[in-house]
Parts: sequence; C-alpha cells; structure tokens
Amino acid sequence: MLLSKLEDLANETFLDVFDYLRPFDLIRAFNQLNERFEILIIQRRFHVNLSTNISFYDFNEYCSIILPNYRLSIHSIYLSNVETCGAISLFFRNFPRLESIFPNLRTMSFIDPNENDFNHIVAIKQLNTIYVKYNKIQPALLFSNPNLQTCILSHDDILLIQKLRPNSSLKRFVLDSFQINDLNILFYLYPSLEHLTIHRLVVNFQGFLPPFTEPIRRLHTLKLNCLYTVRFDYIAYLLSFFPNLFRFTLIAIGIDFFNAERWIQILTSLEQLQYLVFDFKAVSETFDDEFASAFLTAYWNRWRIAVDYSEDNRKYHLFTIPYHRSSFISTIHSSSIIEATNHTFDSTTHLYLKLNMPMQVCAKRKYSNVSALQIYQNTVVTLDYSNLFMRLNSMLDFSQLVHFELFISLPSSTFLTLVKSIPCLRCFKTDYDILMILTDNLQDENICFELQKKLDKFVIRQGALQMTDKDRFLQIFSNLKYLQLNLSTVFELRLLLCTFLKAMHNLHTLHIWLIGTDASIDTLQWQGVINNISYEIVKRHIQIWK
Repeated sequence: MLLSKLEDLANETFLDVFDYLRPFDLIRAFNQLNERFEILIIQRRFHVNLSTNISFYDFNEYCSIILPNYRLSIHSIYLSNVETCGAISLFFRNFPRLESIFPNLRTMSFIDPNENDFNHIVAIKQLNTIYVKYNKIQPALLFSNPNLQTCILSHDDILLIQKLRPNSSLKRFVLDSFQINDLNILFYLYPSLEHLTIHRLVVNFQGFLPPFTEPIRRLHTLKLNCLYTVRFDYIAYLLSFFPNLFRFTLIAIGIDFFNAERWIQILTSLEQLQYLVFDFKAVSETFDDEFASAFLTAYWNRWRIAVDYSEDNRKYHLFTIPYHRSSFISTIHSSSIIEATNHTFDSTTHLYLKLNMPMQVCAKRKYSNVSALQIYQNTVVTLDYSNLFMRLNSMLDFSQLVHFELFISLPSSTFLTLVKSIPCLRCFKTDYDILMILTDNLQDENICFELQKKLDKFVIRQGALQMTDKDRFLQIFSNLKYLQLNLSTVFELRLLLCTFLKAMHNLHTLHIWLIGTDASIDTLQWQGVINNISYEIVKRHIQIWK
C-alpha cells in the first residue's frame, strides 16, 4: 500500500525523526498540527539546551511560551552565561518558583554562573544531577541538596577539600582538578560514592599519600587523568584500596607506567574489573621495543594494547583498543610498535594532532567519525606542509568535520584545498597572525569566499584585530552567528562595537577581549538588557547577546 501523506507514517518513524530535532524546532514544526502529534510531543522527555545557537529572541520565546506549555515534559535544562550572556539570570527571573513549574526537572547544567545565579542554583532541591562550570563561586552549598546523586564541577584551579561539604546521597562525582593526598577525606565526605572522575589529578608535595583506614568497596568506576607529577607507585597504592572496581580509566605520563608485569599483578587483584582504558605517554632517550613487547603476552589478549612511537620527539604512546574515549591526542606521523586494528578510533569525535617529521614506516590511521579537529605546531622542528592535505585526507572523513582549529601557518593554497574539502565546516578557530597568512592579509578572494559561505562561528585565540583590516574583516565575516575577537584599546571598542552589531544581521553572540595597555575599562562592571540585547562588561571582557 502506497503512502499518500505525511500522517500515514507510523509513530515510530516520527519518534526517530524527533530524535534529531531540538525541542524548540520540534515544537515549532509539529505543534498544534493535530491531536496525534500533540500527544507524541507531550510524551517525550525534553532535554532543553538554552545556550547553543539560540538568539535572545528565541530564548524569550522558549521561556514565555514553549517551556510553560510543555513544563511536565521538561527533564533537563542547560544554561550558560558564555554564548548567551545573562541567560541564567533571565531564566530565574522568568521562573522564580522552579520546582512547582517543572515538577519532573531532575538535571540542570550551568556554565559560568555569577554569585546571584548561584544563590538561585543552591535553592533548587529537586535536582538529582547538577553540572556547574565556575570561576569564582564556592561550591560547598551545592551539597546541601539531600537528593543530589550526580555532581559535575568544572573549574580552573585545584578544588581544595576545604571547599567541599558532606553529602550522604552523592553517588557520582566528576572533578576537574583535585589533589591525590585528599582522596581519603573525599570518600569520608561522600560515603555512597560509586563513580569518581578526576580530569587533573595532582600531587601536593607538602603532604603524604591518603591514609585510608579500610578498603572503599562501594567504588565501581574510577577515571583518572594524571599530571606528570603523579607516579605509578601512587596509582598502585590507590588501587589497593578499591577492590571492587568494575571500570577503570587511567591517563598518565611517565615511562614507569609502561611496566606490563606490574600491571598484571595489579589488574589480577581487581577481580570485578570488566572495563579498562589506558592512555600513557612517555619520552625515552633510547628506542626500546621491549616496552611494547611486554604487552604481547597471553594475559593481554583480554586487554588489547597498541603502542606508537614518534621519532622526532622520542615519545611512546600506549593505549587500549578499541579506543573508547571521545578525544584522542597524537602526532600526524607515528610508527606502530603494536598496530591498532581497524575501527579502533570509531568512538573518537575530537582529534588533536601535532605536526611532526614524516617517518619511513608510518602508521595508517582512520578517524572516521571526527567532527572536531585541532592542528597545532611542533616547536622542536621546522616542517614541510606540502603533503599535509594528503595525509589528513587519508586519516579523516572530511564530510564529518564541523569544528576546525588551526594553529600553524599553512600556505594559502593548502588551506584553500583543505577548507574546500570540508563541506559542513561551521566553526573555525585560529590566531590573528595566522589568519593573515592563510588569507594573504584578507585579500585571497577564494579563501575569504569559503569562510564567508561556511562559517557560523569564528574565534580569534591570540592577536588583536587591526583597524586597517576592520572593513575587510567585517565584509568577510558578516554572516556569523558567533564571533570572538581581541582589540587593543577602549577607543577601538567604541569605534567598532555599534558597527559590528548593525552590520552582522545573523549575529547572536559577540565576545570582545581588550588585550592592550588601556586600563580605563578595568573598573567597569555592567550588565543588563537594552533594546533586546543582553550585555555584560567585566574589566577587559565584553559580551553581547542579541
């Protein structure tokens, strides 16, 4: 039987389609078409992101119309003051009684909240999962929530144990930076902890290793990313107190971690272990393939290992395969002492490649699902970029790439070929000096056309926009939705701000950093909404969201 209209499709087909749509787009497209679609929408569990690719107008429509009408379907909300400056305050202003409006809301994420925002956050007691990325606030009050089960804290500095408070219900804890010396106190504060992730494990040389008094039997998952000061002995000591680990991930630096026999002893003692991820790097003055061959014994048939070696920086890289982390850091050229099999990197979506010297025997790698790529310079050697495109083309599926960061000065011809080969490129990040080289001082028409046609988001990491380039720069990047750049003085800011806002009709977010010597703006701290534009000025950083 032939289908004659859209409504003839099965509900399962529509539900599959709905999975690819943001709640905002889904409701706009299918709301009030008929009762069937309305029921399908209401029955969904909405996970609402109010920070990515959303205008100030759309945000207000979400808060005034969509969220109240579908309040029972809202299960998680993501808010940010970065791409949408002031959004967290605006959200709480619209929904002062959050718990009664969204009774099924259980997960919230907050990026860069201010102190007033944080006072609202800690008052929400219905959440069982919370993610906070912060700079200045003190996180202790978050743990007063008796329902809290998952807490993810993202922060630049080391989180000192004194800034935490007890919570008996917390089961999953993710930290950016923490001292290994205080781990015993961490488990005392959170006795129900089953999953622990630390993205930067550091050593406090003033103290000793944590004096555990008994094994921590509730811990099932442990993920540690160690700084170079963390030695293998420290990790071996820790693991002796976690006998019931089911999942273990370790990222570390140092040749001592390449001790296969000692790892066999440790892993054999973890009788419950079913999931293992290793990612070790080490520099050795002499090449020694015994580092790798020790991982080819029968025991390692269970945990398969690959080992790479880079000649120019004498670096070994050992990792378990298939590689189960979303991000992978490597050099463009490396030899495989133990080869990685096909589909090893199917889980990798973010790839960081350092340029290095070509090698006679080079590993053949395929990263089929990478959507974000960063290429950065090897400061040790001077390189020839003539074969770079061919190498990247053999490694990547360019049709998957959306986000590209480039911190090397490619020849314009190579860069043009590369950009033309990435049909879905939307975000580009580089330095101002590199941009000038890539585009021949913004005069290469073909490259500028490709950037103008494709980009939604452009970020200048280092270097300030020059006033002599401002008109051409604005002409090329007038279609952007997100722009981050640097200026030298307040005078330049006053000269350009209104011009950019008027000319860039698609712009949602503008970030400007003042990196010159002009100090007159250091005392300013303003925020508010004018003419449907949210703004924030804090010292040398200006954010606009419209």
